[in-house]
Amino acid sequence: MNGWGRWIVRGTGAALLVLGFLGTAPAHAETAPSDTAAVTGETGHAGDAHATEAGAADHGAVGHAGAEHASGAVEHAEGHGGEHPLHIPPVWLVVFFVAMLLCIAIFPLTPAHHWWEHNRNRAIVTAIVSVVPLVYYLIHDVVALEHTLLYEYIPFIVLLGSLFMIAGGIRLTGDLRATPEVNSAFIGIGALLASFIGTTGASMLLIRPLLQTNRERRQKVHTVIFFIFLVSNVGGCLLPIGDPPLFLGYLAGIPFFWTFNLWHAWLPAVLAILVIYWLLDRWYYRRETPAAQELDRTQIEPLRVHGGLNFVWLAGVVVAVIFMNQNASIPFLRIPFLREITMGLMVVLSYLTTAKDIRPANRFTLSPIIEVAVLFIGIFTTVIPALTLLKLHGAELGVDTAMKFFWATGTLSSFLDNAPTYFVFFKT
Repeated sequence: MNGWGRWIVRGTGAALLVLGFLGTAPAHAETAPSDTAAVTGETGHAGDAHATEAGAADHGAVGHAGAEHASGAVEHAEGHGGEHPLHIPPVWLVVFFVAMLLCIAIFPLTPAHHWWEHNRNRAIVTAIVSVVPLVYYLIHDVVALEHTLLYEYIPFIVLLGSLFMIAGGIRLTGDLRATPEVNSAFIGIGALLASFIGTTGASMLLIRPLLQTNRERRQKVHTVIFFIFLVSNVGGCLLPIGDPPLFLGYLAGIPFFWTFNLWHAWLPAVLAILVIYWLLDRWYYRRETPAAQELDRTQIEPLRVHGGLNFVWLAGVVVAVIFMNQNASIPFLRIPFLREITMGLMVVLSYLTTAKDIRPANRFTLSPIIEVAVLFIGIFTTVIPALTLLKLHGAELGVDTAMKFFWATGTLSSFLDNAPTYFVFFKT
């Protein structure tokens, strides 16, 4: 990233920091249920479309892992009428969770980053780091391990995979004038869509037509950076399907539509980032050469949607998430794994009804979602002892005000990413 790109990231980060600081007033009555745990008992190369897809699925995942786990293994181990008492693991077992996160954070920055880019090698590292906790829980607490893998990891990865694979069958083509207003509209619409079709789906749908629209411009790296800010991250906070950590919180007992209450935080954040982007893009646009601006005016192609039936299958995934769960009023909808089976059926219907040339035209591959599946089975396995100890001692950390949560979560998520941070503070 060039010098301007780094200053864009720093400047926008500072603006978000100020917004967040202003929003850390004491929580009002409109908060998530305090006993939600008891209810159930994205790094890539900016400007490259594949990197954005992987970033949305990964950041959206390795970046967005398991709050559901936060309520899962521990609550399951404790609850259910006392049938399975809480097992307290040794503190040293947490080392493997820390090692898993460090591998994800550090390997891409080392000379071995090309080796790390292969999913086979990620699987090797995950297996090595996870083997000790896996064996420990097979011996000492197989119920917690079973609950983690069957009722937390599988729903998590099936939702992400369903959204990823169905959205890969939608192709939006066209080349509009790359004015600051058009680019801002692309990013703003993507931020809204992200909550309804997931950050992964919205990123996959819009990144290519955005790049195509801006292909005549020389100054466009900042557009991709802001696209990642809003479409691949901030935009997905209104519904649990928008961001993986929120889905895991939903599985842990937070009502599906509770996160929609965050619109009053979502809206000013989105608008503030859009205004910053528009001002910056306007400055860059005025400095484009006359030849580039003329070419941009003449190379116009209307937007077209290919594979639009996939929006129906995406809606099917949303319906399954909302209505098929253990609290459903209709007994049939409480059947274990019916939700996951239904989401899998939506994927099958997507592949059967989508023209065969759409996914290749999107350069769609399963590599990003396989990466997420491989890394997160390691995270879900190694985090069990950490969450158990947090349940016992989390209150002693003293994170008990909005201001403390703001700085603590912001600090941790800067290197742990948002999902591990989410489940750590969900339990704490």
